[in-house]
Amino acid sequence: ICSVKVDIDLTDLGSISTKIASECVIPIILHLQRNEAESWDAFRDSEDEQAFREAQKLMTQRTLGALDRARRLLVGILDRSGEIGHVYVALARAEHSYGQLQAGEQFVEALENARVHAKKAIEIDDLNPRAHGELALQDLFLRKHKTATEEYQRALRLNPYDPFLLADWADCLAHIGRADEALPILETLSASWPS
Repeated sequence: ICSVKVDIDLTDLGSISTKIASECVIPIILHLQRNEAESWDAFRDSEDEQAFREAQKLMTQRTLGALDRARRLLVGILDRSGEIGHVYVALARAEHSYGQLQAGEQFVEALENARVHAKKAIEIDDLNPRAHGELALQDLFLRKHKTATEEYQRALRLNPYDPFLLADWADCLAHIGRADEALPILETLSASWPS
């Protein structure tokens, strides 16, 4: 598998073991550690879990009313259940989308708020790739292209197979004038994940 995917000399065992460790073993270990960390993120009660699902559904509607309601639901969960990484990630995305619909100065303010939420998610679990992806998204829209690129690369090192992160990374590349690099990523994604 390694010889097919990576151009390395099969007689050089050192290169092979290094490549396998960096490309396979380390991401798997990080993924398992992240999942273990997330197991501590349990909602205090099932009502908060239902509220989280409702907030996610509201976010797909992409209206000011729905996004405002989603933001309030997510803040309520954090108030009741304590600091939960994936709730902060969802709150960052909700804040970003809410600001996009408002535009202007309110969008910049929403981006800054979303950035705070993403950073909080990273504080809770530095191995959460979606948290790094959310921080990168805010930096991209704040025109901090260098830090956005670095943060997306960090997120993809943690989970190189996440289709949402890959799609966001391709979008980032297109926004910063590197659409030629985005195209093969999107072509690969579209084969298995057309939406």
